[in-house]
Amino acid sequence: MKTLWIALAALLTIGAIVAAIPFIIRGVIFQPPTVPLKQIRLPAEAKLIEVKTADGLDLVGLFIEPKPEKPIILLFHGNAYGAADAAAWFRQVTDAGYGLIAAEYRGYSGNPGRPSQAGAAQDADAFLAYAKRASGGRSLIVIGHSLGGGVALDLSTRYKLDLLITIGTFTGIKPLAPSLVRALVRDPFDNKTAVQNTDEPVYIVHGTQDEVIPFDHAQSLYAAVTSNRVGGLITLPGEMHQPDIMKILRALEIAEAGRDEKADPNILFKLFTSAPLDAITS
Repeated sequence: MKTLWIALAALLTIGAIVAAIPFIIRGVIFQPPTVPLKQIRLPAEAKLIEVKTADGLDLVGLFIEPKPEKPIILLFHGNAYGAADAAAWFRQVTDAGYGLIAAEYRGYSGNPGRPSQAGAAQDADAFLAYAKRASGGRSLIVIGHSLGGGVALDLSTRYKLDLLITIGTFTGIKPLAPSLVRALVRDPFDNKTAVQNTDEPVYIVHGTQDEVIPFDHAQSLYAAVTSNRVGGLITLPGEMHQPDIMKILRALEIAEAGRDEKADPNILFKLFTSAPLDAITS
């Protein structure tokens, strides 16, 4: 009898461990900062905005208004960042006159709720609705960095976007996870499938020295694109996981001016044209 009790206890322990694994994985995928945005010192031009999700959560994000002739960027940040970090990274972009809406997920920076892929989708829907109202008919550029690239790609399967840019984004969570636990991943972010279902211009931006997401993830995402939409694979030689955002900004400005030339020594871009999707590298 004692042996049976020991065996039962062992099985229960193993079961508890297995049941906990999905929550442990989710804790790796989502690493939210806890300081509320209201308590963070922000740029003077940044204002707090509030959106309501379909499931009733009131989320706070950041908005820096654009100059009259500039578009707005809707930015979805990575897993261990916050909206304030994103705004700081894009400071040169907003200084150049671009508007920025830094979306903030549930469970991040004092927002209510617990983060998940399904929850992030509802969060993205709410911030997109706000961004469309704020843009006043001007072009809206959606950018997703790392995990945020997965949020943005998922968003593009539900809405037609003006332009989508991913930076340092992976093909999916399961390829990054150890094989033994892949079946227990509840937030797969299958970006390779999502990119096949987008119907807007999409640019996949990745640094060749990305220390978090290997560059071959960008190559796989690009290879998964099957239609002849405008867009391409943008290779940033020597850049890491958080690349120089001004390189992308300069390329966008050149494209908007209708010029076809090198944006800088590391990027050869052509945006907003009728050309088919093609790989663009230096």
